[in-house]
Amino acid sequence: MEILWRIVPAVRPAERERFLLFGALHAALALAMTVGLTAAESLFLSRLGAGALPTTFVLASVLTTAASLLYAIRLGQAHNDRVFAELLGIAAILSAPLAVAAWRGSASAPMALLCLQIAAQAILFNHLSELTGDCFDRLASKRVTPLFTAALSLGAAAGGALSVALSRRLPAEALV
Repeated sequence: MEILWRIVPAVRPAERERFLLFGALHAALALAMTVGLTAAESLFLSRLGAGALPTTFVLASVLTTAASLLYAIRLGQAHNDRVFAELLGIAAILSAPLAVAAWRGSASAPMALLCLQIAAQAILFNHLSELTGDCFDRLASKRVTPLFTAALSLGAAAGGALSVALSRRLPAEALV
């Protein structure tokens, strides 16, 4: 572990435990979102084609805006850690029936999954940054935030590698 602290000297000894927790959260979220987005995009493109993307992006923007407004309301009512857990739960609850619908060949499931992925990505990454800011003071945040961006990149790379490995053995529906 000492090697890590030599590589990232910006993390002070008193911050190391929190840094590891939030770095792992950033990497895990990026990994999961990358696998989900890969599956959603693969299903979308294979079933609906690239021609359906413009309309879907407009719909995703409208849904993301509506979800963001609901998120803002909820954020004013609860602590950030509770809201983060709720957001993860909501994403899972919404993804499960859409994954089943996609598995069963529903024509609308790929579009719905892609819209959900776009909204979830916007809200979850934003909220994780907000939650992280609660746990580090302003000066510490300036030092460690770029490292969390690196953790996101590592998680996304791992998610991409995992998607490649899984897609060789499983259909895209199984990755959702």
